Amino acid sequence: MECCQELLQEGEEDPVNFIHRIVAGDDIWVYRHDPLIELESKARYRQGEQTPTRPRRERIKWFRERILGLLNDMVVLDIRHYCSTMLHPKYRSLKCCTKEERLRCQQYIREQLKIIGGIATTVTVVQEVEPPPKKFKVADDLFSRFEDDNSYGMEENEDQATGYESDEYTFNDKKPDELDRYLAMEIDKSLLTNNPLDFWKIHSKTFPSLSKLARRVHSIPATSTEVERQFSSAGLIINQCRTNINPEQVGNILLIRSLNRVK
Repeated sequence: MECCQELLQEGEEDPVNFIHRIVAGDDIWVYRHDPLIELESKARYRQGEQTPTRPRRERIKWFRERILGLLNDMVVLDIRHYCSTMLHPKYRSLKCCTKEERLRCQQYIREQLKIIGGIATTVTVVQEVEPPPKKFKVADDLFSRFEDDNSYGMEENEDQATGYESDEYTFNDKKPDELDRYLAMEIDKSLLTNNPLDFWKIHSKTFPSLSKLARRVHSIPATSTEVERQFSSAGLIINQCRTNINPEQVGNILLIRSLNRVK
């Protein structure tokens, strides 16, 4: 009980690091909270034995199950989360997901591609009348087991997309779309960054519709919250006692308030 209280206290002080260590399976970190088991641990590691003792496994298992339950209550996943994961080049194969989840995700992406394709067709018809505008040129250990290994072949993807599989022969006259080509694409993971939008910016011409969907999914939505906050701060500064204040001084005061908020 004392060991659990110490772990909970440390979790309150640094919750992010606490969850990362528990989920990543840092047994040694949990192990050091129990002095009696720590002595036994040192003796076992001197002898070259790497098997953890039963009390330690039970403690770690309890914390992992508890954290998993809390995460399930806090985070409700819908199809958009699966879509954003599949459109991340590192995790496009959706490892640890069921076949049904992958099929639903592919179906959702194809529906969105049809919508984007319809909008693009309408824009093209309008631009036939008007001259087109000028175009200007413009990875973690914890998630490594979910990364794509380029083993998601084109034939497997097509069979899953159509829902038809045959032991004797495979026949599919469907032309591979952007999603099929993206899932079957050989990607050098050493060139990938943590920002998936970098990948889609480079391959925007190869996957025009899919890159638009990826930007829509991964981009931070525009908001006027910060501007509204500045107006609220200005309203607090300019009151009846400060009606003659210089506008430049108002800007300086707002800047100082913003810097203090960042600190």
